[in-house]
Amino acid sequence: MENAGATNDPENEPPVITGSGQQAVTLPNSVTVTATAQDDGRPRPRRQRNADLTEGSAQGLSVRWIQYRGPGPVTFSPAARVGGDGKPLISTTQASFKVPGIYVLRAIASDGLLDAVHDVTVIVK
Repeated sequence: MENAGATNDPENEPPVITGSGQQAVTLPNSVTVTATAQDDGRPRPRRQRNADLTEGSAQGLSVRWIQYRGPGPVTFSPAARVGGDGKPLISTTQASFKVPGIYVLRAIASDGLLDAVHDVTVIVK
């Protein structure tokens, strides 16, 4: 992953992320999954000029949810969370499914330069 505003900081460590364990759900229900990320504060968030922070324009620590594996589409609400105050970032999302099967949902924590992941297996019946 490349970050146009980051400098090469040899002391930067990737975020640490933990979260929900395996879950099971019966259609049409959804599941709530949570990930908690912490970071060392490096690289320092780059200030944006004349711009507001929006989802997807991460400044500092962020967590986003993706479908890593599974037989059908997954909808996340919300799909991402942006932090930046130096505290642990807790990202809770509702995952909805349309097709039964075994899914792997992935939370990706990013400090803008380095990433870490946490996978949650969901069995949908």
